[in-house]
Amino acid sequence: MDSSILNQIMARLSHADQIRLLVSHPFFTGRCPQCHSRVPLSQANLGQAQCTHCGWQDLDLQQEELREDSITPSC
Repeated sequence: MDSSILNQIMARLSHADQIRLLVSHPFFTGRCPQCHSRVPLSQANLGQAQCTHCGWQDLDLQQEELREDSITPSC
């Protein structure tokens, strides 16, 4: 993952959410936060992570991206 993308994601989160992400997300832990199965690094990118064992997906970050993309400044 490109460090600039990681910086963008982390900058949008509160400090508590940053810590929660660091201690639970498969990108950092290598484990699914739901069933604790191993998640291969190829399936652990922020905003795209998924667990093939239980079906957990990183939808929270994906939804955040969609919300921010849909906000357009009014001119």
